[in-house]
Amino acid sequence: MEALDKLDRHILRSLQADGRATYEQIAESVGLSPSAVLRRVRRLEEVHVIDRYVALVRPEAVGLGLTAYVNVRLEKHAGSAKRNPMDEFRASVMAWPEVVE
Repeated sequence: MEALDKLDRHILRSLQADGRATYEQIAESVGLSPSAVLRRVRRLEEVHVIDRYVALVRPEAVGLGLTAYVNVRLEKHAGSAKRNPMDEFRASVMAWPEVVE
């Protein structure tokens, strides 16, 4: 993909600040026509600069008071396990409803 120009970066900043902004609103802040903004956004989506659109949810609004990032180190153990210990661990923790990723 060709390098992003100043207008592409401005459009991306606008979308990151407000993903529901209309093309008219973005066009006004960038100095382009709405159709030009639409073409640029579509191109950014097609080349996967824009990966997806998401809703950011306040954890406390849905009853989640804590987010934890945990790093786990597994030690190799001798044994004739048929499954990889990492696969076993992953399958085990992904069954917990609290684990989201």
